[in-house]
Amino acid sequence: MSTLTRTLGIIDREMSAIEKSLVRADAAFVNGQMTDSRYQNQIARINERAVELAQQRARTVDQLTDEAEHAEQTARFTDVRQHGLVMLPSKDVLTTNSWLRRYIRIYCSDNKIEAIVLL
Repeated sequence: MSTLTRTLGIIDREMSAIEKSLVRADAAFVNGQMTDSRYQNQIARINERAVELAQQRARTVDQLTDEAEHAEQTARFTDVRQHGLVMLPSKDVLTTNSWLRRYIRIYCSDNKIEAIVLL
């Protein structure tokens, strides 16, 4: 399990604890165990922390997504590198072209290669 996955689990547990804190604060206020100003302050603090956690969770999910995309791109690059040297000199032009279209885009303009993009 990666550090980011563990961080996400910690954030989720803390978000759950915050929800329970909100329920407890509501119950205490309704039962008359908390003044209005104290209730408002506590709710504001709880909501502020909930927003912070939601933002932190979003950043962590973005990082996990970036890691997964990077790993997938690395795997595709490794596959291209391993098979490309075999495919390119092949006499089977249809198979080679099919392989190229699956993994690589070559952009040309005015008979010049402008970019080569690994898919």
